[in-house]
Amino acid sequence: MTFAELVDETVEYYSNNPRSFETAKMMSGNMCKYAGPNGQRCAAARLCDESVTDFEAMDSQSQPAWSDVCHMATLKPEYAHFTTDQIQALQSLHDSDLYWTRPYGVDGAGGLSSIGKQHVIRIKVDY
Repeated sequence: MTFAELVDETVEYYSNNPRSFETAKMMSGNMCKYAGPNGQRCAAARLCDESVTDFEAMDSQSQPAWSDVCHMATLKPEYAHFTTDQIQALQSLHDSDLYWTRPYGVDGAGGLSSIGKQHVIRIKVDY
């Protein structure tokens, strides 16, 4: 799988599935979680081997950016070739409300906003 394919797959997934966040914290900022309620996962966590990755520890960090917690995670073999920067870019796509048409949709984020489409082009070109 190429990075562009992973980005497209991630967009499709979150267009039709909720992003990983706690409903009570949605409007107070910093609501995205590596492991959210009901088995939800953020974009980076979806790439991780759940049997050896401690999502709770990752979510408890004061700086939970992927680059700060990636040492706590083990990627599934099919994603191990992606760099920390690529996964961070994917995570930023997931995290920003501006990139989605329905960022708090319970059945999905509704697809990319115009700003989100521009961001996808940019990260595909960059990587």
